[in-house]
Amino acid sequence: MCPIPISNPSSDDDIRVHTDSDSQSSLRVFAISDIHTDCAQNMQLMTSLSSTEYQNDVLIVAGDISGDLSIVQATLQNFVSKFKLVFFVPGNHDLWCKKHSGGDANSSIDKMYKVNKICDQLGVLRGPHLIEGTENSQACWIVPLLSWYHGSFDTEPDLHYLDLPPVNHIMRDFYSCVWPTGMDASGERVAQYMDLLNDRATAQTPSGRLTGKRLWQHIRDSGVPVISYSHFLPRLELIPEKRFLFFPHLAKAAGSRFLGERVARLSPDVHIFGHTHFGWDMVLDGVRYIQAAVGYPRERNNVNSPLGIGASTKEPAPKEPLLIFDSTGDGRFQSELSAKWSDYYKTHPREPSNLRLASWVRPHYQKEADEWERAQASDLDPAAGVSVCGSDAKMQLSQPPLTEVTRTMPQSTSSLLPSIAIPDTPCPGDARRFQGSSGKLDLDKIQTYLKQIQCKQIQC
Repeated sequence: MCPIPISNPSSDDDIRVHTDSDSQSSLRVFAISDIHTDCAQNMQLMTSLSSTEYQNDVLIVAGDISGDLSIVQATLQNFVSKFKLVFFVPGNHDLWCKKHSGGDANSSIDKMYKVNKICDQLGVLRGPHLIEGTENSQACWIVPLLSWYHGSFDTEPDLHYLDLPPVNHIMRDFYSCVWPTGMDASGERVAQYMDLLNDRATAQTPSGRLTGKRLWQHIRDSGVPVISYSHFLPRLELIPEKRFLFFPHLAKAAGSRFLGERVARLSPDVHIFGHTHFGWDMVLDGVRYIQAAVGYPRERNNVNSPLGIGASTKEPAPKEPLLIFDSTGDGRFQSELSAKWSDYYKTHPREPSNLRLASWVRPHYQKEADEWERAQASDLDPAAGVSVCGSDAKMQLSQPPLTEVTRTMPQSTSSLLPSIAIPDTPCPGDARRFQGSSGKLDLDKIQTYLKQIQCKQIQC
């Protein structure tokens, strides 16, 4: 493995800031994420986008195209042919570098620079960009933010009574990414390194050439709309609580505190994110957070897919980019959209201390849940009297709308593997359910577990 690059990259690798001084008419800004075009159906969706409708528009791609560089290149080339400007930040899939993952680089840092080179060759933007206004349109900033997740992002209580496998035994990233010596993917170092790369952006502004904190302050104080975007989550409130998830540890591989602090300092009007494959539109502390993930066909074809975002919670999963901003006149953002989980949290407070599994999750952990319930009942705690069927008022408060969510498992683990490389290490205590006769992790048992998580229908 290579050492961590600590010096500034060459000028070819600098995160450049551009201004769009040639715009003579208004344009629209669209966003999309998690397009996974290594899936043939998804590639077909993207290539079938209109070749004329978006010619004066901007597209934000918030990560996860493919681990295969040739697919990344073909996908971005397709977008460049259809949109005036295309922006991109890599997601976790894009930085897979092992051959069994379709990767072709010595490390995930090396893979990132190869992706950067493809972007630069195609004219895909990967640094802050000022779209200048005209007599008929509003200016706006588009701001990409590099990021990676870390386990300490998850600060809510664990469901300690469940016999869960650790994140690094389930998420494919831990087997498909290679990090330089000294960068432990299970800690914060990778996330911190990725965040610091954002300080390399430079810009020629009316105040002169700016970089680092001065640039970010200039963008914040510019007085024009700001749209930032990342692949990973900047806030824990953008993922359902553990009791609602079939893999409750998901939040430990979803977001970044460093990213969240950067977004808070920048204070954009809108922040686009991806990764978790949940449609989302919610305002938190004055920032509007939107996820418009394409996901996989098996997710989109689910009648209760949590990918949907639109005029109502019955909207299907996105099959084309989502309109975010129209620069016409004084400019306007897309009106607030409906999505199942963000709609739920608009009317139900988060209760991270509530450790009771949702009714559609409980069958997967029946034994552990029953034992915990009995232990709670023995304490004679009146607040612990929540019935399994959900008739208790407190349980009803914890449930998403039954007709919208609970009949089918939320596809929260869509990024988990249909095939996983298992390390040759002893099985830890919290992964005993996956232990084979040799005492090591059993691939077949994990495959069965993941298949149940992704496919099983839960009847109300």
